[in-house]
Amino acid sequence: MTRTERLIRSIIGDSRCGLRPIVCASDLIAMLILNRHISLEDIQAERVYAHTARQTGLSPGAAAMRVQRFCRLCWACMEEQGLIFPYIGRIPPKRPKPCFLIGYLAFYACYHISYFEAIDCDRTLLFPPDTEGEKSEYLTARSHPLPVLRTKQLGGCEFPVCPGCGCTLEREYQSYCDRCGCKLNWKNFPRIPPNKNP
Repeated sequence: MTRTERLIRSIIGDSRCGLRPIVCASDLIAMLILNRHISLEDIQAERVYAHTARQTGLSPGAAAMRVQRFCRLCWACMEEQGLIFPYIGRIPPKRPKPCFLIGYLAFYACYHISYFEAIDCDRTLLFPPDTEGEKSEYLTARSHPLPVLRTKQLGGCEFPVCPGCGCTLEREYQSYCDRCGCKLNWKNFPRIPPNKNP
């Protein structure tokens, strides 16, 4: 169980419904914010929902609806328990978008400091000193394609490997990585020979 999942469960209590969609979404958003230092404003909800759909076996529309429903429930419980300011650091005029709310909670679960308190007091938690004032790694990767040069063997087949996150790609010559959003350059890619099974 991830830290964000534990925090969400502590807010909404025992839920009869499966939390898997919001957990998958929170894991991805936490990785983008905390590991890749991507601003919440740059995270695309459609990509989060597509990732969640792949992980849960749902359609993107169903995954989006479940994540949004849990975010509404989580927000209502936070309002009721007076947890908005402690967990977020501000009381916004309206309920934040689902990806923003998940990002705020993932940040709090990791650092035990609210998102906006970190922005006001210790920006290095969000933006390390070597990248502060520059484009985020994510924006750079999206505007400058990274070359796909490696492959990985899985189950007797070879798959290309994303140069951004190191995950295998589902197909050759796709424009962006499905998992991290990295823009891909296939110019020098070593062509994978077709599977020669009889």
